[in-house]
Amino acid sequence: MRRKWYAAAMAGVITAGCLLSGCQASKEEAAPVSQESSSEESQTSEIGEPMAETEAKDEETWDAAYDVVVIGFGGAGQSAALAAAQEGANVLILEKTPESAAGGNTRLCGQQILSPTDVDKAMNYFDEIFEGYAYDKDLVYATVEGMHTLDDWLKELAGPTLDLQEIIYPEFSEVEGSETMRCYLIDGERSTGKLWYLLKDCIEERAEQIEVWYESPALELIQDKETKTITGVLASHEGKELRIKAENGVVMACGGYENNQEMIQNYLHMEYAYPKGSYYNTGDGIIMAMKAGADLWHMNNPSGPDLNFKAPDSNAYYGYSLAMDFGSRSTIYVGPDGTRFINESLMTKHGKMPAHGTYQTAATVLPAYAVFDEASFTAGPVTSSGGWSSDNLAELEKGWIVKADTLQELAEQIGVEPSGLEKTVERYNFYCEQKEDYEFGRSADTLIPLNKEGPYYAMELTPTLTNTQGGAVRNANCEVVDLDGYAIPHLYSAGEFGSMFVHGYNGGGNVGEALASGRIAGTNAAKADKTEIPVISNGRESESNTVKEESGINLNTVQTKDGTYVGTGQGMHSEIKAEIVLSNNHLDSVVITQINDTAGICDLAVEQMPDRIVEAQNTQVDAVAGATITSKGIIEAVEDALRQAVE
Repeated sequence: MRRKWYAAAMAGVITAGCLLSGCQASKEEAAPVSQESSSEESQTSEIGEPMAETEAKDEETWDAAYDVVVIGFGGAGQSAALAAAQEGANVLILEKTPESAAGGNTRLCGQQILSPTDVDKAMNYFDEIFEGYAYDKDLVYATVEGMHTLDDWLKELAGPTLDLQEIIYPEFSEVEGSETMRCYLIDGERSTGKLWYLLKDCIEERAEQIEVWYESPALELIQDKETKTITGVLASHEGKELRIKAENGVVMACGGYENNQEMIQNYLHMEYAYPKGSYYNTGDGIIMAMKAGADLWHMNNPSGPDLNFKAPDSNAYYGYSLAMDFGSRSTIYVGPDGTRFINESLMTKHGKMPAHGTYQTAATVLPAYAVFDEASFTAGPVTSSGGWSSDNLAELEKGWIVKADTLQELAEQIGVEPSGLEKTVERYNFYCEQKEDYEFGRSADTLIPLNKEGPYYAMELTPTLTNTQGGAVRNANCEVVDLDGYAIPHLYSAGEFGSMFVHGYNGGGNVGEALASGRIAGTNAAKADKTEIPVISNGRESESNTVKEESGINLNTVQTKDGTYVGTGQGMHSEIKAEIVLSNNHLDSVVITQINDTAGICDLAVEQMPDRIVEAQNTQVDAVAGATITSKGIIEAVEDALRQAVE
């Protein structure tokens, strides 16, 4: 049952997001970086730890060596590198962009750093906005704890006089715990890159420990074939492919895929969308992690889309959200058939809008057009974004805005159904008379009718993304995990690359998460002795630090008492109970007596896992693909029952 906050009316609008007008200047596409092989070059490196010369590279040859290699120089990568250095590690940061374009979304965002005032109340808040979706509570708790203490950590790095100004910034103000959604602004600055430059200065002050290579994309992870341990990174640097050893760990802080149109089509089911932030976020790291065996999550949860205008001759977009002003005038948004598809006046909550008692990703019909009248055109600029004219005439002259004397002529110019557009305007004007939008619930004070006579105007709208949240699955230690939920040795992640945000989002959250998860990942990656790190599988602590092949309870190595026993485990949404029958030190049967996980997803696990365990006489069996969490919960329940029977 949905909690009551979902049905609450939207009260107020968040007027600033993570990515604001400060990042709306024209951006150029990332230039390809040369990836020529360096096999004929000398193998002596002047960077990192020099390696011996050889005639040809092989799997044991390294061009440079560091304790930790960090992929990405945004806030997550910066915090990971700084945390690793605090542990005494020598760190290399690989950044694929030139220095002038470095920083990822951290550099281009609004600079709000989410740092909840109360961890437990913040957890209630996130529990509510994530409700209905499977997520790792241990990871969220660890991240929220890390965000809660960011003020102390930032002052430890930059000095105790650092000016951290507080604002309360709840995205979903109706949710219990929203009052804890505090954000910091460094020196009160928004959209200036202040945080990224501060951390960059901290890294440059530690140049003896942290090295940064710009225009040096990571190409693939180097992995031991037997143990699956990540031992290093293959990277392109100064026209050469270099094998860089990571003695203790690799941290992937690569951002999302908001400028990869193929991934946008595959995962977001949108024909196209464009980033508000870094144009270098193209999902490279996701492919690298997949090749190393990583599982993926949250791939269908973007922060966005918002409908804005994209200049046809550049990468510039205009308007954080046109709904903030323009959509509240005598303006409607229509699709190819000329009909409306959204509440034009309502700003999304980072791409989420109220729908039928819940929040869903904002509907986007493509191509989409804003249709408006003379009153809307002359009411002021379409957007306050820098570069847009004050009277819209420059954009009309450029052809960005189309003008016609009648709705039929306008429809023919932009390629929408004329009769559909005419009927839509007639229906919308009727709603304005009634002061009630029966289709999309547009507020009465914004129901301003379009003039019955022209001229009329139209402008194509483009979906834009603040960022994407998807990437490799990570646990509370920020270790990247495989398809069975086990950590891939020496591989860590941080930030938007596999974010904790499964559904919904709170402004400043990715920035706070970048710093908190970066600290966790960098600290753990730096440890030479990995036994100091708690072993976590699917958010649950294991009993030992052994690898997968050595885990589980094996009936061949323990003595059990005959009888029937019931054990408990944690599934995706509910507690799982398993009843086992033992006789003569043999597991005769396993029956799942209680489960309430998602039907259709957990069914195969319930059907197959008991037989696998009985056949193996061991709880160390493979999970059912697509139902990993349920499978692990069943294993946990059987192990709990077996422990009761062990003599």
